[in-house]
Amino acid sequence: MRKFITHTLLFLLPVILLVGSAEIVLRTIPNTYRQKYEWMSSHGGELEVLMLGNSHGLFGLRPDQFAQPTYNLCNVSQTFEYDDYLLERFLPQCPNLKTVILVCDHSNLFDCPLEESEPYRCTYYRLYMGYPKHTLLSSYGFELSHIKASEEKLTQWFKGQNTSCDSLGFVPQEALQQVPEDDEGWGIASANQHCNQDTLYAYANREKLYQIAERLQQKGIRLILIQTPVSEAYRAAIQTYWTWNDQFLRQTLDTCQARYGAILADFSSDPQFQIQDFSDADHLSSEGAKKLSLLIDN
Repeated sequence: MRKFITHTLLFLLPVILLVGSAEIVLRTIPNTYRQKYEWMSSHGGELEVLMLGNSHGLFGLRPDQFAQPTYNLCNVSQTFEYDDYLLERFLPQCPNLKTVILVCDHSNLFDCPLEESEPYRCTYYRLYMGYPKHTLLSSYGFELSHIKASEEKLTQWFKGQNTSCDSLGFVPQEALQQVPEDDEGWGIASANQHCNQDTLYAYANREKLYQIAERLQQKGIRLILIQTPVSEAYRAAIQTYWTWNDQFLRQTLDTCQARYGAILADFSSDPQFQIQDFSDADHLSSEGAKKLSLLIDN
């Protein structure tokens, strides 16, 4: 029996070493989650403006265009659950914080939990941002527990593609070269990624948003709820196919303004933004982000 166990362990040892090495390599690849957490831990005391939200903020808000010390703490698919966690985590380290700019639009108010849509991102929050909800021994304790995401991350790294953000948390995007021929279908496809009629998610997300607004109100910190510019095709799809979502968003924003004093900044249909300011149907290019950020700062 002892001999069998010894042989089994010797057989498994190369596999264990290979898997362990792969996990170590994955964790050493630069990523926005670790980069942002470390920056906030070291420089939070300098901030006056903090940006939170999903990819609409990550690609659409440029801290370098603000007069005050500003940082972009957004990440792709970041839900209000994680926005609230990051606020709770870093507010004590930000004594000079005066304003929080939070993305609140169709792209996050109707999101399902990350555990259902993109569970590998839960692992990133657990490993690189100290999110306490998931334990080390759960499926969110190791990057290799999500094989497809790990493979994509390694491929991107081997190709030399950027996996991190700039020094202030912004990730630049290339401008659209041309509008797709099927302009309407292009907008519908993007809108369908963000909208659904699941009231369970919508109401739960709204309560989390109210929790964020109340937290900031108690601290005397100004909250700006922003809707970033989107293409005409995307906006038309929302208004045509997702009217309930549109009405629910408006009601939610109005309540935040009336109850918590939030400032509403709706740039979703701003005519100043043309197709060359976008990288796809609902995300700004780097130049579009510069234009938006200057408007907000001014």
